[in-house]
Amino acid sequence: MVLGGDRSLADAVLEELPAATASVRGLPRRVLWDLPDPRRRVLDDAVRRGRAVRVEVHNA
Repeated sequence: MVLGGDRSLADAVLEELPAATASVRGLPRRVLWDLPDPRRRVLDDAVRRGRAVRVEVHNA
């Protein structure tokens, strides 16, 4: 799950989820709290960042 924007609002929404959908609270999260105004370019970049994966190789 990728969260962004107003942190307190996002937390409040997750806390108010009905019991049937409350399981999303336990999903892995990626947070992008540093998003400025939601313009198209900013949102496109947020999608790119949200889908990015960090890979760490051990014993290469």
